[in-house]
Amino acid sequence: MRRTIIGLAAVASLAVLGCSDSEDGVGNSNAGSSSTEEFCDEYLALEERFTGEDADASQEEVLEAIRGLNPPDEIADDFRTAIDGVEEVEDLDPADPDDEERITELNEAQANVQQFLTDECGVGPETTG
Repeated sequence: MRRTIIGLAAVASLAVLGCSDSEDGVGNSNAGSSSTEEFCDEYLALEERFTGEDADASQEEVLEAIRGLNPPDEIADDFRTAIDGVEEVEDLDPADPDDEERITELNEAQANVQQFLTDECGVGPETTG
């Protein structure tokens, strides 16, 4: 299975919560304004960059680059939630009932973004024969 860059950025934090390594979120004011094709092209360029020449980039560098993306409206909210959650997850305790709802929300957003990336951008798990 191949992880996408959002998954790579998120997995370290979300793994602590026992979450999936799916994707997600942007915190810029233009989020939701690009077409699916533009978003996928920009995302794939970042994925190539961070799995190639900049494979040793820090999580902060990856997140900063991802925040520069403008996801289409259909995924913009989940995209923002998932990326914001990468930083927020350090303060969440999976054993704390008060954090349970937010952890669920972050997991769902990440899964929704991963599904969008798989369906619309052709990014996601690879199978081997």
